[in-house]
Amino acid sequence: MKKIYSVCIFMVLPFLIACNENHSFSLDESRQLLIVHNFLHMEIESDCLDPSESHLFFITKKNEFDTRSCDTINFRNVSSALSVEEMNSYGITKNLRRIKFRPNTRYVVIHSGMGAQVYIKEYFWADSKGKLRRTRNPK
Repeated sequence: MKKIYSVCIFMVLPFLIACNENHSFSLDESRQLLIVHNFLHMEIESDCLDPSESHLFFITKKNEFDTRSCDTINFRNVSSALSVEEMNSYGITKNLRRIKFRPNTRYVVIHSGMGAQVYIKEYFWADSKGKLRRTRNPK
């Protein structure tokens, strides 16, 4: 009986560890970059009611088998290891090297991936210079 419990524990333990991975992300306002844990793909979308004003950045890894635990997305100079597509009313622009935000616009950032825990949604604001901020009116 004790052997059965041991086998069950060792079979369930890897699944428990896998479910507790960190998939959070944070914004570094001064350097204008996102630090993403266990990155698979992200969406950054303007929160506009007018379809002609809205746009979406879809960011993925070019090598989906890359297993680094932490990735950095620099808005001013996107890494060649990432694929960035911008979709708006004019069409799709692929392989962007820079992500430009529209001034005075609210953005929804979604980190999604595989598994039940991987759907994290946060709101950010672009200031009058197009820099992403956590709050609408930074001090």
